[in-house]
Amino acid sequence: MTSDSGTYRPESSSDLPDFSQFYTSRINNEAEHDGRSHAELMDEAVAIARDAWQPDSKYEILDVIALGGMGCILRARDLAAQREVAMKVVLRANSDLELIDRFTREARIVAHLEHPNIVPVHDIGWSIHGDPYFTMTWVQGSNLYDLVMRLKNGDGEIIARKPLRSMLEDFVKLCDATAFAHSRGIIHLDLKPNNVMIGDYGEVILLDWGLAKQLSRETPQRAGTVIGSQTANGSAPTRDGIIRGTPGFMAPEQAEGNVAQQDERTDIYSLGAILYMILTHKCPIVGETPKEMMRQTRRGTIVPPGQRTDHAIPPELEAVVMKSMAQNPAQRYQNVEDLRADIEAHLAGFATSVEGAGLWKRSWLLFKRNRWEASLIAASIAIISLLIVAFFFALERRQQMTVWDKRYNEALEHHASIVRADAQQQKNLVTARDARIAELQQTNTQYIYVYRLQLAAAALEERRYDAVMQALDLCPASARHWEWGRLRRQADRLIAQIDTGGPLRAMAAGGDDERVVTAGPDGSVIVWNTASGTAEAELGRVTAGTRCLALDSSGRIVTGSDDGLVRIWHGRAFQTLGSQDGAVTCVAASTNGRVIVAGSDNGSLRMWTGNDFGNSQVLPDSHTNAVTALAINGRWLVSLDAGGEARIHDLRNRRHETLAGRFVDIGFVRHTPHAFTVAADGSVTFWDVKNARTVMTMNENTGPVTAVAATKGILAAGSSDGTIRIWDIGLQSLRHTISGQGKAISRVVLTDAGTVTSTDAAGRIKVWRIANDAMPRTYRRHTGDVRCLAYSPNGQRLASGSNDGMVYLWPRKGTEALPTLRHETTVTAVVFLDNNRLLAAAGNNAWIWTLDSGLAPIECNGHADLVTAAA
Repeated sequence: MTSDSGTYRPESSSDLPDFSQFYTSRINNEAEHDGRSHAELMDEAVAIARDAWQPDSKYEILDVIALGGMGCILRARDLAAQREVAMKVVLRANSDLELIDRFTREARIVAHLEHPNIVPVHDIGWSIHGDPYFTMTWVQGSNLYDLVMRLKNGDGEIIARKPLRSMLEDFVKLCDATAFAHSRGIIHLDLKPNNVMIGDYGEVILLDWGLAKQLSRETPQRAGTVIGSQTANGSAPTRDGIIRGTPGFMAPEQAEGNVAQQDERTDIYSLGAILYMILTHKCPIVGETPKEMMRQTRRGTIVPPGQRTDHAIPPELEAVVMKSMAQNPAQRYQNVEDLRADIEAHLAGFATSVEGAGLWKRSWLLFKRNRWEASLIAASIAIISLLIVAFFFALERRQQMTVWDKRYNEALEHHASIVRADAQQQKNLVTARDARIAELQQTNTQYIYVYRLQLAAAALEERRYDAVMQALDLCPASARHWEWGRLRRQADRLIAQIDTGGPLRAMAAGGDDERVVTAGPDGSVIVWNTASGTAEAELGRVTAGTRCLALDSSGRIVTGSDDGLVRIWHGRAFQTLGSQDGAVTCVAASTNGRVIVAGSDNGSLRMWTGNDFGNSQVLPDSHTNAVTALAINGRWLVSLDAGGEARIHDLRNRRHETLAGRFVDIGFVRHTPHAFTVAADGSVTFWDVKNARTVMTMNENTGPVTAVAATKGILAAGSSDGTIRIWDIGLQSLRHTISGQGKAISRVVLTDAGTVTSTDAAGRIKVWRIANDAMPRTYRRHTGDVRCLAYSPNGQRLASGSNDGMVYLWPRKGTEALPTLRHETTVTAVVFLDNNRLLAAAGNNAWIWTLDSGLAPIECNGHADLVTAAA
């Protein structure tokens, strides 16, 4: 049959499975569980629920979400709209007329509350068994109670996703939904965290309007009487003395069963309890049983939130909670809008209505909301105040001097004229003061600009280029002129930059800074133009993968790949030199372009020579580990393997020397007969390739060094912090630091054009200008007082002696590495002999060294006392 509302309600369904009977007999009757788990019973409930709706029904039952004392909530699919819905059903076996009336009243109340934060009702009807139901929007997410419990248990994901500010914003949306219902004359009467759904995308939905009540404008009946089967405004009958609600969140008038006093302020009490739980993660009412909790509610026993938790709670929010949960409804917020306004005021940084904020507190909140503007105003006021005080101080002194001078020099008959002149002077001074203040206000920006320029100029003199750029960036844009641009050009080290679009396996640059060649992980070999920052040509792609490359002085490109082949590129064509036993890990080409050496992952070294590189041979005494670095300088070759072993090879005599120590990088100092090695601690050692002896060691690098290159007199060290430190090799001093790569530097190349090229793991290539400004020469190596100095006859070297017993040689020009000489005692005199070939040093005895030979010194004894001079 069809009811008055137009929904289908069957007269009999005895031939179909009865979902109500299953619920009564299986779920509520524990004696018939037959030892099955709750999950198994829920699965059976799903099956029977699906049978309760015929295949031709408009809904397909998917799951049972929850089973309650009077009904259940199902997840179903609306076959017509093709969407999932939540279906609330009252089970016929547990229903009576009052329950069904309350259920339909809930459905109609929710259906009339169209608000973004109130779950919408889509349909109201009856199942084939006569069970009333209505469908609502299916919201995916968690209820507020679960979120609060996860916050209490330290769930890192929820702590990061739902900080207090986000929870308060959700609470404001809950207030919006409640206020909307109140505006329609409906109070919820069961507001609690379990009835608030927080969607996965920020939705806040107020659920379960089963206890909702439509307020009547008529005078309520005497307590304990039934108002009627249905009130004039359509609300269901309600009895005084019957307590409905949730202990811990119901208002005192609910706990007393006083229906007459239940109004909008009853919901405000529950909102305050929800806010209490958001702040403390605990129920506001403490009690072991529901009766005890209701007793505490009626007494109005509320412990302030700050006393229930270890974390700090803003006092203004605690005041909002305590006002909302006042025992006397007259002392609570009188409407939800006022409660919501206080929460929004707190979120926006304003004072709430309940905290009694005075002028100081409101001023402090205003400062916090406008911190930058307030700081700027305070600074301006302080500067202007100081100027005004100084002005008045000077003015006062001038007035005093004027008064005394006039009293001394002028007669009494000129007193009147003096007074008039003084008054006019005062007026002029005031006018000048006002004009000066106005001028200061107008030129404040100019003063800041000049101050920043002075800082930048001072930093430029000290070659602190990062500080120069920082000071220039802080200059007001409206005040910048030519001098700003000049300082920026002097400080900016960056010449060009290239974004290759991904990580690189190798990078090489020629003697100039116009061309860079890269090898990518896809086997591509690309030539880049540094002026335009674009690819000039792609030579080709090696299927096996290009692992390393090198350039000779003519610009010829040599590559090695994982297939063991070495290729010489002529445009897009290439010449294959042969195959290694394993993958080619590094290649090196001589400056004259006639020698190529390749290292492999099995430690072998192969050399090709001749005009067409037709001569090929494997060098003797291969490494035991994979070769990681190679460099050629004339007849000399240096190599490094993965185990940190470094060797110097004499290609002409087919012999090699193993260097003492373990290293992470190796190379030649261009245009010198010296090689360098880099240790894991960042120290750089320079070696004489002829005898494999140490020339000097630099320990000044701080932090891990990731890439090193050197040319005559200059060392460039790239580090993991993205900086490049430029060192003076001879002086062992830092010239300057280049910043701006952003990531750890994987390779650096020094060019003869006075530039350094760097790249990082992301494939960004940058070309930097090395500052060529003159530097004061400061020699710092002695640990004691310097006692004597001497220049060589040709003026190219300086020798120094000290109490520390050391004699150091320093270059007067250039930055060549010079040997260190050790004396036994305090050095009081040094002198060059035999046309710079010999050096003598004296103290209690004398020593004579043969420079540049490595021979042991000659000791000369005979003086009985300290030598004070030598020639």
